[in-house]
Amino acid sequence: MQPSAVVLYEYTDGDISLSTNGMYIYYFVRAYNGSYSGLSNIVLVRGYFYKENISGEDDQKLKFNLSQNYPNPFNPSSVISFRIASKERVLLRVFDVLGREVARLVDDIRDAGPYDVEFNAAELPSGTYFYELQAGNFIDTKKMILLR
Repeated sequence: MQPSAVVLYEYTDGDISLSTNGMYIYYFVRAYNGSYSGLSNIVLVRGYFYKENISGEDDQKLKFNLSQNYPNPFNPSSVISFRIASKERVLLRVFDVLGREVARLVDDIRDAGPYDVEFNAAELPSGTYFYELQAGNFIDTKKMILLR
């Protein structure tokens, strides 16, 4: 009898959401087991890492997150997702390649948590745009492409 072959699948998600609690970082992974045939095959894996030698800057990145817009490239609208760790004044703006602000999507105080904001670029020409999230001391910028 021949031993059965073991098939390993690997996927790296650079946009995974982590949450922190004291000295632990918690993660959640949802995947399907074998061929996808319905919700019964979905497996939720939970775990944690012990935080050790993490600088304040690295810890800040675990709590605040600006995700890549979806879809990208897009036409005419896209969703921008972000997470903030504490109640903060949040500013989410879109700029053209010359640095001119073309849209202000969020400019208010928000509670901690995840958010999704739709960006409708129906009035803008095709091109590369940048969106920037400012929340407290956290600032991050990402690039998106509008194709007509």
